[in-house]
Amino acid sequence: MILSPLIRRIFKDSFLDSVKRIYDSSLRKDHYIRNLPRFTEYHTTLDHYSVSFPDAQSFLSMRDEIWYNQSYFFECGTKCPYIIDCGSNIGLSILYFKQLFPNSHILAFEPDPILCKYLNQNVRANDLTEIEILPKAVWSSNTTLPFLSDGADGGRVSSGSKRISVEAVMLNQFLDRNVDFLKIDIEGNELEVLKSCSDSLKNVSKIFLEYHSFKDSNQQLSHLLKILEDNHFRYFINSATQRTKPFVFKSNDVMDLQVNIYAWKN
Repeated sequence: MILSPLIRRIFKDSFLDSVKRIYDSSLRKDHYIRNLPRFTEYHTTLDHYSVSFPDAQSFLSMRDEIWYNQSYFFECGTKCPYIIDCGSNIGLSILYFKQLFPNSHILAFEPDPILCKYLNQNVRANDLTEIEILPKAVWSSNTTLPFLSDGADGGRVSSGSKRISVEAVMLNQFLDRNVDFLKIDIEGNELEVLKSCSDSLKNVSKIFLEYHSFKDSNQQLSHLLKILEDNHFRYFINSATQRTKPFVFKSNDVMDLQVNIYAWKN
């Protein structure tokens, strides 16, 4: 860090040296995490929170989106909003919501047993209250689903050979009251779930929705947007898939598009 003589004159050297040490320490920690092998368990801090995670790459991706880009930031007329978080992963979204609204009430869904362990651990480690964690998937019915866990941020309902069985519940049954913020990040099942609870979206003020497009399936973004329009939401769309030369872009990933949808009532 280069400090100009003018800044040195304004602030005491001891204060600036302290800031420099904190800044350098943060850079070193970030560099260390970025170089961790995939699926290596680690513990760190995020602002004043204590955080454990099973995979550095997914942790950094979520941290940047949620904390630095503030993708889930919203304003609310109450100090204790009711938030439903579908796909809570290790809980970075919950930590963010609690920093934004310390008195918020949060219902969290996470079907991946590996991630749910870290979710519970991170909630307990930070003494967070008014949080109900359900180790279940949200779906269009109460059932059991095949689930492919990757131990990071890509787990999804799938019929793959390494699947496990998870309990699933209808999201619609939890929308019988006013919901200030509904977050849906469920890796490709968003249309199935949203269609099943369309009649209850009248109780929801704001929605953050991740749309996932898979190369072996028809794209269905227009169907999602139609549901939002029919329920009097306005929306903003932001592509989370960065690419150059889209007409000739090739990818080995099974997912060829991810779109973030921010929706709010007119």
